[in-house]
Amino acid sequence: MEKSVDGETAELRPGDAAVAPAGSALTVANPTDEPARMWVTTRAGLTAELADGSSMAPPWAN
Repeated sequence: MEKSVDGETAELRPGDAAVAPAGSALTVANPTDEPARMWVTTRAGLTAELADGSSMAPPWAN
């Protein structure tokens, strides 16, 4: 996996952890053809602004 927080990109390998501060711009990507899984922990009430300007609240954040 690759993650970018406020434009700073880093590779994530199995067992790695990453933190994205509240209000930061976060993207994640899987640049390979292999499946990838990731565990996300967040506070209740998270909303995200998508690249098209719309916003969403993931069902697991309620």
